[in-house]
Amino acid sequence: MQRGVSLLFIIFLVQVTAAQAHLPALFGRDFKLYTAPTELHPLPQAPGQSDGDAGGDEAADVDAMPASEKAAPFDARLDDEEQLGGPYGQGLVEPLYNKAAYLQRQGDHEDAIRVLQQALHVSRINDGLTSKQQLPILRALMQAYRDADEMRMLDQSWEYMFRLYNLGKEAGEDAQTVSLEYLQWQREAHNSGMDGTARSRMVQAYLTNQRLLEELLAQEQVIYERLRALSLSQLYNLYLLLGMEPVESQLDGLTSGYNHGGRGSSGDWVRHRMERLELSGAVEGENLLNQLIEAASEQPYAERAALYRELGDWCQWNSRYKSADTAYRESVRLLREGGEEQLLQRWLHEPVALPDEEEIWFGAPVIDSEAGPSVLTVRFDLSQRGDVRNAEVVQASVEGRDVRMLRMLRETHFRPRWSNGIPEGVLGVERQYHLLD
Repeated sequence: MQRGVSLLFIIFLVQVTAAQAHLPALFGRDFKLYTAPTELHPLPQAPGQSDGDAGGDEAADVDAMPASEKAAPFDARLDDEEQLGGPYGQGLVEPLYNKAAYLQRQGDHEDAIRVLQQALHVSRINDGLTSKQQLPILRALMQAYRDADEMRMLDQSWEYMFRLYNLGKEAGEDAQTVSLEYLQWQREAHNSGMDGTARSRMVQAYLTNQRLLEELLAQEQVIYERLRALSLSQLYNLYLLLGMEPVESQLDGLTSGYNHGGRGSSGDWVRHRMERLELSGAVEGENLLNQLIEAASEQPYAERAALYRELGDWCQWNSRYKSADTAYRESVRLLREGGEEQLLQRWLHEPVALPDEEEIWFGAPVIDSEAGPSVLTVRFDLSQRGDVRNAEVVQASVEGRDVRMLRMLRETHFRPRWSNGIPEGVLGVERQYHLLD
């Protein structure tokens, strides 16, 4: 009887372990390596402008004028165009865009938004709601929304942009570029916290990415670069989805009330999808990368080695250590066979916290105190398998964060250091980490 109870208990533990696919993705979300972030958002060029001429000569000339006169050239030009073509004449679009470009440079994002919305309205009246002529204006408006922190408006604009390309179903490089940007935005929006506890956005992004991959693979000739981009995008989606707390721990709030990618969703539907992903997502990611590796058979040694390293990282993050070891060894073999010793040194000579994918966490908020960022210097050992041991905080910019930092670090999976073709344990690793909340 006791043996039967023990057997049932073991089965129960296996089921629980399988359902909870992974520990929460703490590295990247809650803490990261301490670096000074920089980000630039160049303004898109106006309709009819050449490269390097964003904002137009008209806007550049105005910058040199006294403040009281700066609006006059724009308004005079707009008055002239309105007299010629009426309040919705096509000639209004370029001067409206130039005025908005000037307002953006002055930091007047609200007025820039108002002017760009007018330009977009005029463009749609003349060219149609689905015309690609509006794209430069729409992109400029999206940038203004970002600068003004109007994230909901930016979200709606990305949905509109995606629909302009028939939800990614159009052929051509432009459609693929917009699809990838749209999926990147979904990850950024999720990371920003704008949906609260909702998971529907990322589930829909995963399904949209899956559809785009299936449509690409159904083509007679598959362009490797497109397959690579969509495959890695899907991998990033899986990192975020499997890095969430198990869905069983969340009773409600699974949907945000917004439709993404042309789909709606209910809480039960999202829960069902999440449960399936928690069970199968680790294997799905592995299969995704193996499919990409097979397609890369004619690619250079370095590219194939990079994909095997990616596969190793994915398996390592998901505690599939045997598969990770096999993938890392193949990456080392390919780099050596291809004479890429410098890449081997750069990629695998030092242990790295996983996931090693900065693109995944773009948009995650950083909440620092008035005293500045919470930066902790930590020293620790790493086992041959990449497990953290003997961790201690040796210096901290704030007090009271040591216990949490060490707990998160112990739950982090590392790519181990590789030397002479085998993984090595490392003593006395020292890193500076930035707590993000």
